Amino acid sequence: MTDSGAPPETSALLDAFHRGEQWVHRRLLRLLNLESHERETQVHMMLANRQRGVVEYWTFLVLSMSIATLGLAMDSTAVVIGAMLVSPLMGPIVEFAMGLVVGSPVLTVRSTIRIVGSVAVVILGAALITLVLPFREVTAEIAGRTQPTLLDMALAVCVALAAALTTVKARSETNVVASGAAIGIALVPPICVVGFGLGTADMEIARGASLLLVTNLFAIIAVGAFFFYLLGYERVSVRVWDDEALAAAPADSMIRRVLVALERVFGGQRSGVVRLALPALLLAAVSVPLYRGLQQVSWEARTRASVSRILSQAAEETDFDVQWDVSAGQVRVRTYLVGPVEAADTLRARLATRIAAAAGVEPDVRVTAMPTYSALQLAREPAPRGGEANAGPPGAELARVRQELASALSAAWPEEAYGPVAGWHVRLAADGGVALHVQHLGPTPDAGAARLLAAALGPGLPEGFAVRFDPVDTVGVRVESEGAPAWLAAVARGAGLVREAEGDGVRLCVEMPDSAGVAGDAAARMATDLALPLIEGLPEGTVRLVRGGEAFAAKVTPSASEASCGAPAPAVDGEAGSDSPSG
Repeated sequence: MTDSGAPPETSALLDAFHRGEQWVHRRLLRLLNLESHERETQVHMMLANRQRGVVEYWTFLVLSMSIATLGLAMDSTAVVIGAMLVSPLMGPIVEFAMGLVVGSPVLTVRSTIRIVGSVAVVILGAALITLVLPFREVTAEIAGRTQPTLLDMALAVCVALAAALTTVKARSETNVVASGAAIGIALVPPICVVGFGLGTADMEIARGASLLLVTNLFAIIAVGAFFFYLLGYERVSVRVWDDEALAAAPADSMIRRVLVALERVFGGQRSGVVRLALPALLLAAVSVPLYRGLQQVSWEARTRASVSRILSQAAEETDFDVQWDVSAGQVRVRTYLVGPVEAADTLRARLATRIAAAAGVEPDVRVTAMPTYSALQLAREPAPRGGEANAGPPGAELARVRQELASALSAAWPEEAYGPVAGWHVRLAADGGVALHVQHLGPTPDAGAARLLAAALGPGLPEGFAVRFDPVDTVGVRVESEGAPAWLAAVARGAGLVREAEGDGVRLCVEMPDSAGVAGDAAARMATDLALPLIEGLPEGTVRLVRGGEAFAAKVTPSASEASCGAPAPAVDGEAGSDSPSG
């Protein structure tokens, strides 16, 4: 029908548009093997079945919600699919799209009430089930529905086409299964995830799932309405049915006022354009955050590939353990390295620079220097069940303390009073506390020195932190062959000090005759034979062995000293230094 008040050019365009509409309607009806009178039958059936299957609808809705919520919590895809197959949400959503196309206030209002009520029931039910569950872990099935993108909108479009097609092909044998799966796959799981987010008070999950829900709902309505329009459903007259429903409504009721207002809107001159453009505009509105979500997912995929490549290249240069994650626009890397603090700082700077260049954001890179491989093994082990949720492994705690003490100890140590530091290490005490062992070349400090040093090292140390002094025997032993047993004891003590320091800061100097020099002395020969196994297993660079001459000598010195081991002071009666603490 043309507009009699329009200019001739506009009327011609409208006539051409209407002829094109009719051609599309006939063509699609023929392709789908449908008759034009079936359109009236379908719409009138939707309007007539006002109270159809009410009990069945709400029963299947609650069952679908329960199955989907449990499947999401169990991270079971099969169970979630089962919930999709029994979902009854197709009816009201398709009726809403049909109501927009045919311009029926009754169909639109009734389907809106059922959609809103269904969503509210599913959210509330899912939240209650979540509160009852003994665990509330965010599974992969739940997490996958909290970050929607344009890809989810594309999926919803396909779902909407399937739902609309199964509606108009009511005689199809696959109608029930296809329609239930089509709507369920797009709506039931995200609604349940919204309830899960509310049940766990996690608003990020609730907001993400709500965006997915709104996206899928708008996509189904928009695509469904456009599909019904292409089939010519806007030509179906629903005036008689709407008038009967309007007459049956109470005179001063809210529902009557709403129906009257919608009837005025739907009866306007441009109502068809408004009804079809409304869902399209809503869909366009949600496309903005969906596009941002797609950009975020694309960035995360590219960044994960780049970070994996960077860490693989770094692992070829340095041996380390690493845990990393890319999410929410951030890159977090946690690395454990056996070695000095300087090596950890170098690795951290190199990784941070490379990752920042690849990701375009400043990464959070932390490299922890572990004192030994045993500490690294502790860091690898998971925390025991029932422990503190945020407590790190003992190895990581020791490494953190070691890093903090690296510079603080050199600044706070009273070298004038107790001599230079030969070495130090941090260990886990039997009571669970952390103890600092300081090996120094000087006298034993008094009782209050440990507390003063602990206070001077800084306030960031763990609770129960203690300091232990281990004075190193610097007098040493120098004897002739008859004092070989005392020399062997000094070698054993020195080897023990080196092992306790784990090769850090302490060196053992040993001097003994060669085999010819002890050939005629059985005791001296036995001492030399026993001394060699004691020093062979020490770390490389911690032992200086001199063979030859006639004397037996042993002395412990700082490994940082550039001077040679030198000759220890002569022992008194061959027993000098033997009464010092062994550390």
